[in-house]
Parts: sequence; C-alpha cells; structure tokens
Amino acid sequence: MWHKDEIRDDGHCKCHLFVGPNYNPATAYIPDRGDARLVEAQSIRERTVTVYSNNWCPHSRRSRSLLMQQHIPFTDVNFEQDRAAARQVEIWNNGYRSSPTIIIHMIMTEPTVSELERVFGHSGAHMLELTVHTTSWCHGGRITEAWLKQNHIAYKSIDIERDAEAARKVQQWNRGNLSVPTLDITLRVTEPTSDELLAALDLMEQAS
Repeated sequence: MWHKDEIRDDGHCKCHLFVGPNYNPATAYIPDRGDARLVEAQSIRERTVTVYSNNWCPHSRRSRSLLMQQHIPFTDVNFEQDRAAARQVEIWNNGYRSSPTIIIHMIMTEPTVSELERVFGHSGAHMLELTVHTTSWCHGGRITEAWLKQNHIAYKSIDIERDAEAARKVQQWNRGNLSVPTLDITLRVTEPTSDELLAALDLMEQAS
C-alpha cells in the first residue's frame, strides 16, 4: 500500500490517519521551509490573524505551526465549541465548516505593485473588505487604485483630506504620519497551503 512508504519516510501517512513507531506529534505538523529565510514586507504596519479550526484537522495544525514558526501571533477559535463561530465559518464557505478558515486583517502603507500581486494575486485569498485611504493628488494611490481596478478587485476609496476620522486612523496606523495610500484589508483564506498562507500574510523569501 502507498501509505506504508509515507509512514516509513515521515512517520505518518499524508492524512495523519496512520502512524508508525517513529511518529512524533510534536514535529509532525511543522512545515518544512528548508533554508528559506522569510521577511515581512516593509509596507505592513499592523496585522492580526484569527484561525477558525478544530482540534483534529491536520491542515489546521500545520497552519498553526507555520504561524508559530514565523512568530506571528494569532487567535485560535475552535468552532466545534463555539456555535456562533461555526455559523460564521459556514457563511464564509458556502455552508461548509472548512478547517482551517483563516481571517487576516492587515494595514499596508504605500505597497509596491509586487506586494499587491503577492497578497491579492498569488495567495488564493478571498477579499472580505478593502478600503484605500488616499488623497486626490497621491501618485501612489492612483497606481494602487488602477491596479485594483485592472484586476477586478472591489474596494472603497476614502480621501483623508475630506474625512477627518479617516485621517486620524491613518495617523494612528503610521505613527503620526498621514502616509498615503494606506490600505485597510481583511482577507479570508480557506484550507491554504503553506505557500498560500505566507503569500496572504505578505511574507517573502529573503534574497540571498
């Protein structure tokens, strides 16, 4: 049987349903990133992560291990013990309790096009909400909005010179500076691969 080779090589089958004598639950779910060194994009100002999952799902364990490996704090919600969370997961996933379902909220300031492509184009993430804080004269804001339109990504635009509350938020996110464009992003990734999760978090391999 094919799973015997996996048990021999890894200590467990691909689905972690069958294990061998060399199985170690402490390391079985740790993603192997090789020698790659990952760095956070400079545009990230804030980031919060919530993982909706259950205790038995191997994909959930692997995602949590990856977040811990990269020293990214997260809130862990067991939707088998939280009915409201379970209903929300079903709403997000067309009636399915898909595990893990990960919600990422990020503040990005003056992102490059490559950062936009990584987060929105290569992560498999679903946009829940996106607000672009900008001004009428901001060149970077125009580039960002043009890229979003070109890629059919829905967003809300706020001119911080016309909205004092929005300007206050931008200053708070950027240590007192009215930096534009500043993007307020909420993403959902469901059952992501390690690479998809890293892309949604805007982590990239450090150039040698």
